[in-house]
Amino acid sequence: MSFVALAIGLVVGNILHPGFRPPPGRRREGRRPHQAATITEGPVDFVRGIIPTTLVSAFTEGQVLQTLLVAAARRLRPAGARHGR
Repeated sequence: MSFVALAIGLVVGNILHPGFRPPPGRRREGRRPHQAATITEGPVDFVRGIIPTTLVSAFTEGQVLQTLLVAAARRLRPAGARHGR
């Protein structure tokens, strides 16, 4: 099975050339450079973006940091709490 996955990866990589960036003269019009598309946000906006609106939305919106925060919060318990008692 690993050999099949390796073969598919080699074929796709040689045909599509992922990561290849054409020279500036050959780029398609209408595409913005990476710097223009970058949006800067402050630390407060970053923290507010990590906190999910609901428990389920952390898993459905596709935000990895929200999912990690929910998983870490589930792992934390008060110091005196024991599992099963």
